[in-house]
Amino acid sequence: MAHYKEICTIMNNQDKNSYVKRQITNALLELLKERELSDINIGEITDKAEVSRNSFYRNYADKEDIIRNYLYQFLSEWDTEWKQKNSDSNAELFGHLFMYLKQHGDMMMLIQKRGLFHLFKESYLSIWGPSETMDNMAAYTLSFIANGVLGWIEEWLKRGMCESAENMSALLSKHGMS
Repeated sequence: MAHYKEICTIMNNQDKNSYVKRQITNALLELLKERELSDINIGEITDKAEVSRNSFYRNYADKEDIIRNYLYQFLSEWDTEWKQKNSDSNAELFGHLFMYLKQHGDMMMLIQKRGLFHLFKESYLSIWGPSETMDNMAAYTLSFIANGVLGWIEEWLKRGMCESAENMSALLSKHGMS
């Protein structure tokens, strides 16, 4: 704990807050490897993270909020990486997405195993789903595509991510998502 305080004395407030969030997230992900989310309490998370309960509640409303924020950041990082590629190819997009998910397969399988895919879906749709500002047809179309891809991702996870990213992209392309 003394080491933590040493680190914090040389960090600015933003760095401290990022550190605390990272510690809390890592602690919860480690605990999820052992138990269901409902069997983990806030005290266990803060003890493992070596942060105060106040730090937890300053950053999160509840345990699901930790996962929700983590997944949103995870998907946003992929989105930023993808946009830098500057490609209009859906086949490349899907291949890149499935490759990213496969690279983080342990975490994705943990989310699936613990019944937390709804948080992945929520984060995914908040980035790539329809918005209230869209006209109806655009929203319906985007909803159809986004939820279809989510269905593929969820089923792929349920089946153990057996297919490669390239194979998943080829399958999607073969079935009209090219």
